[in-house]
Amino acid sequence: MGLVMADAMQQRGVRVSMWGPHQATVDQLHAERCVAGRLEGFRLDDDVCVTSDPSVVFAEATIALNAIPTQYI
Repeated sequence: MGLVMADAMQQRGVRVSMWGPHQATVDQLHAERCVAGRLEGFRLDDDVCVTSDPSVVFAEATIALNAIPTQYI
């Protein structure tokens, strides 16, 4: 859900930064702009910042969207 929401906001001209807790996933998303096994054919726009450092994401944020997979709730 986080990838879809980031893409939807970015496509509407919102500057988007994504944070993730799993370094390997963040690294893959940052480098390849997709995550293996998720949303086949999807590619995250290069303008979306992807980081594991929350201070980067929240430094200039005016809104935060929390997308947690339901299996973790």
